[in-house]
Amino acid sequence: MASTNAPAETQSNTAMAQTHVEVTSDIQNKATETFLTQKAGKILQGTPLYIPLVSQNEGSSIFDNRHTLQSTLLLQKKKEMNLVQANLERKRAEFSKRMEECREKQEELRVKQKQIRDRVAKFEKFLKENDAKRQRANVKALSEKKMRELKEQELGQLQNMQLELHAKTLHIQKLIRKYQIYENYLQSVVDVLPPEYLDINEPHVNDIIMRHKTLVETNNDLITMVQLNQDEIEERQSSLNALIKSKNDLILVYNSELGTQQKDLDKMKLESAYKEQRIEERDKTGKERSRMIGETKLAINNIYDRIVSYNGRAQTAASTSSESTGYGGNIPGLLIGGHATVSFAATATMAAGAHPAGGGAGLTPNWASPTGNDLALLREGDLSQASLAEKLHFIQEKVTDLQTIASKAEQMIVQERVDRQRKQAALAAELFTQK
Repeated sequence: MASTNAPAETQSNTAMAQTHVEVTSDIQNKATETFLTQKAGKILQGTPLYIPLVSQNEGSSIFDNRHTLQSTLLLQKKKEMNLVQANLERKRAEFSKRMEECREKQEELRVKQKQIRDRVAKFEKFLKENDAKRQRANVKALSEKKMRELKEQELGQLQNMQLELHAKTLHIQKLIRKYQIYENYLQSVVDVLPPEYLDINEPHVNDIIMRHKTLVETNNDLITMVQLNQDEIEERQSSLNALIKSKNDLILVYNSELGTQQKDLDKMKLESAYKEQRIEERDKTGKERSRMIGETKLAINNIYDRIVSYNGRAQTAASTSSESTGYGGNIPGLLIGGHATVSFAATATMAAGAHPAGGGAGLTPNWASPTGNDLALLREGDLSQASLAEKLHFIQEKVTDLQTIASKAEQMIVQERVDRQRKQAALAAELFTQK
C-alpha cells in the first residue's frame, strides 16, 4: 500500500506544480483575473502551498462562483489525503498481518520440511539396512547352497567308498577262503621244523612268510643291482671307446697340424734366409753407393780445386799473351772474357782421377766413359763459363741421384729389418701358442 500511495502523492504534487505554473502564466497574461487568499484554516508546516486559480472559461460542478476558495479545496484535498492515509494504514496492517501469517506458515513449512527430510533419511537408512540384510541373506543362502552341494558330493564319495570297501572286503574274504589251504600247509611245515631253524622259540606261519618276503626282496635288490652295474659297465665301456676314438682323431689332427706348421716353419726359415741375404746384399750395395758418393764428392772437390788453380795460371798466361799480341782469343787453358778455360783432356784427366794428390780415384766406368749427352757437355774446346756451369750442374744432378738412391736403399733396408723382426716375433708367438 505504501508503494501504491507514494506515486499518488507524487502525481498530486506534480499536478499542483503544473497548476501553479499555469496560474503564474495566467496572472502574467490576464490582468482581469482575481487572486484569492485563504481566510481560515491551518497551513501545514513544511508543506509548500500552491494556490491554483480557476480561469473564467473553466466550469465546475461543485462551485458556482467564478472563483473557488482555496481553503475549501485544501480541506477537500486534506480529507482525501486522510482517507488515502487511512486506507494506507489499513492496507499496511493487512500487509503486516499477512506477512506474519506468511512467516508462521514459512516456519511451519520449514519444520515440516525438516520432519520430511528426517523421515526420508530414516526411510533411506531403513532401505539401506534392508538391502544390506538382503545381500547378507543372499550371501548366506549361496554359501549354504554351496555347502550343501559339497556335503552332497562328499556323501556321494563316502557312499562310493563304502561300496568299494564292501567289495574289497568280499574279495579279501574270498581270497582268505582260497588261501586257507596254504596257511594250513605252512602251519604243518612249521610244526615239523626244528626249533633252532628260525632262531625263534615258537615259530609261526607269519615268521616264515616274513622270512620268504625278506629273501624275495633281497633277491630283487641283488638282481636290480646287477642290472645297474651291467648298464654302468656298458656305459663306461662305450664312453671309453668314444674317448679313445676322439683322442686318436685328435692325435691325427695334431700330427697333421704339426706337419703343416713344420712346413710353414721351413718355408719361413727359407724366406728369412733369403731376406737376410737380400738385406746383406742391399747393405753391401748401400755401402758401395755411399763409397761411390764419397768418391764422387772428392772428385768434384778435386775438379773444383784444379779449376781454381788452373784459373790462376790462365789469368797469368792471358795477361802475358795480351801484352805480347794485344788481344784475347779462345785458346785452350786461357781466360775467355775474363773467365778461366780448361781443355777437354784436363777435364777428362780430372774426371779420371789424375790429380797429383791422387783424389777422385776409383770412379765407376760411367764416369770414366761418358755417354753422348755427357760428351756434348764435355766437348773439347768449349770451356766457357756457361759450359762449365752446365758441367757442374750435370755433376750435381748425378750426385743428387746417387743420394736419392742411397736414401731409398736405406729406407728399404730399415723397412725389411722391421718386417723381419715383426715376422720373427709373430712366428715365435705362434710357436709358443702351439706349445
